[in-house]
Amino acid sequence: MDRDGDGEEAFEDGSRYEGQYRAGMKHGRGTFTWADGCRYEGDFLDDDILGFGSYFWNDGREYAGQWAHNRMSGQGAFTWTDGRKYVGEYSNDVKHGQGVFTWTDGCEYDGEWKDGKQHGLGVWQFANGDLRRGEWKDGARVWWTSQVYREGNNADLNDDARKGKEENNVSTNYASGEGGRSTPSFSCSACFCRCARRGRAGQ
Repeated sequence: MDRDGDGEEAFEDGSRYEGQYRAGMKHGRGTFTWADGCRYEGDFLDDDILGFGSYFWNDGREYAGQWAHNRMSGQGAFTWTDGRKYVGEYSNDVKHGQGVFTWTDGCEYDGEWKDGKQHGLGVWQFANGDLRRGEWKDGARVWWTSQVYREGNNADLNDDARKGKEENNVSTNYASGEGGRSTPSFSCSACFCRCARRGRAGQ
């Protein structure tokens, strides 16, 4: 008989589910914990992760936001254990759309993303609060489109002090990657115990 309502399941690989069911499928709110300690808490729809939920890595990273068909998609916030943070849009498990990436030293990129990398127009904020507009392509800055300025001050500031310092070389994967570690996605079937973590760099 198909299960409805609240329930629990334990799987041979050591993973476990606690939450709501409908017609035998995970549907509603639930928590799925993998044998390695990674955990998802949030919405399920017909055995898929879909809606809003939080994923907790066993190394301390966290994502809280929207999901579609087992992948990070929509608005979300991703935090790293070293204090870095991204708040913005995701598509198919990678940063895509508008988003803000903040570094631990106070630098910040607020702008467009494509396939996990800065791509399009954005504003770079230096650690001292100075701002500068620019254009990025595939994670690398193409050029600046303004001089240095301050919020609420239309006059450009002298940017001699910024030359050679710029944005900590954002052409690297420092902003576009996930610290060199993989990000899980999910492969769900009728037998949810076959959910697997598959490495996906460049989130």
